Amino acid sequence: MPQLAWVANADGWITRYNRRWYEYTGATPEQMLGWGWESVHDPEHLPTVLAQWSAAIDHGIPFQMSFPLRRADGVFRWFLTNATPIRGSSGKIIRWIGIHTDIDDQKRAETRLGDAVRAREELLAVVSHDLRNPLSTVMTGATLIERLADDSELGTRTKKTARTLIKAAQHMSRLVCDLLDLAQLEVGKPLSMERERTDLVEVARVAVELALGTAEGRRLELRTALPERALHVRGDADRLEQTLSNLLSNAMKFTPAGGSIGVRVARVEKEIQVSVTDTGVGIREDQAPLIFNKYWQAVHRKGGGAGLGLAIATAIVEAHGGRIWMESVIEKGSTFYIALPALDD
Repeated sequence: MPQLAWVANADGWITRYNRRWYEYTGATPEQMLGWGWESVHDPEHLPTVLAQWSAAIDHGIPFQMSFPLRRADGVFRWFLTNATPIRGSSGKIIRWIGIHTDIDDQKRAETRLGDAVRAREELLAVVSHDLRNPLSTVMTGATLIERLADDSELGTRTKKTARTLIKAAQHMSRLVCDLLDLAQLEVGKPLSMERERTDLVEVARVAVELALGTAEGRRLELRTALPERALHVRGDADRLEQTLSNLLSNAMKFTPAGGSIGVRVARVEKEIQVSVTDTGVGIREDQAPLIFNKYWQAVHRKGGGAGLGLAIATAIVEAHGGRIWMESVIEKGSTFYIALPALDD
């Protein structure tokens, strides 16, 4: 057999090994008898191995652990070790059988993959940060040009160009912010937030106002059903606005010209719910559970963009102790819902 194997007494004293063990370790039976196996273990891992092996013996439970073993040439390779207690007719353990399976190639591949993922996220964060300054310069310059342009024909052209630059810079700025958020999420860091008493009706109103220009440019009707009184949650107003803006952007992206987008805010029992409804292309039932995954839209939906908005929206909503879900019918549109715990007024 390719695995290293051994047999031990009930107290863990190893009495014999298979031939593969001696071929791998280069040791003799006399050197390995009893607890001699400690000599082929990595000293850094040995204390943990001893502690878990002793606990398995004391409690009579199976032992499973991964650790490196030294080869005859001095090289350490990782093994997955399983030790199973064998019981007699009385139920008492009479011996242990141990098997070591070489997993070194898989272990090293996992390490390389982990290093690559960390490097990618670090690069993502650096690139996103480096893009912010020039984008800010473009935005400032385009805004200034738009303000300084006069009413002449040249001025009209200049203003039109400036507005195009501003829209492009705004789009890139949103993408950079999404990339920064994604970089934080993928390395396990929570998104930065400042929670305070926040009126979700006002948040929705601001998000809709920001989306009006895009909606008009795409010939979409943007309707709202917002209550006159405030509906408060404890949250980060900027982050919640970002979430609604992402949902609105997503709805407009997949709604043909002449369609409509509706935004509604209401209290439902102990929650404040916000819904964004569109008359767009809809989402197939089998795809519905996947749309909140990172990059999914970029790969599976034509014109879907980077596929970051819904994933980040989900992270923001869940960080607020809320829920996000959707309903959709093909060719009839979709509705995305957000529900957050309400604050009693």
